[in-house]
Amino acid sequence: MKKIAFVFTRAPHGNSIGKEGQDALIATSELTKKISIFFISDGIYQILDNQKPNDILLRDYITTFKIFKLYKIQNIYLCTDSLQERGFFKNSKWIIKPRFINSKQIKNEISYCKIIITF
Repeated sequence: MKKIAFVFTRAPHGNSIGKEGQDALIATSELTKKISIFFISDGIYQILDNQKPNDILLRDYITTFKIFKLYKIQNIYLCTDSLQERGFFKNSKWIIKPRFINSKQIKNEISYCKIIITF
């Protein structure tokens, strides 16, 4: 099967796109292990720890990212340029442990993927 990229570009709250991306990713991981996940732009908020969506009456699906380890999803990337633009650092608290790479490296990694799905 071809290598698949899941690219998260949107903030987690105010829409269901992040949860839909998670569901698609988990379903796809049953078919192939050739998956890479990229968090860029506002998508970096998808894995920011210590969010409290219950306070604004939203479901906390972000903790579900922790189960990726069970599915042996290991190629998880977070854009350092997006971090800087939003005032975060590598040592900020993340719900999962990503690899930190810049936008040029992300473009390079994505170029190895035959299918790109953006959320």
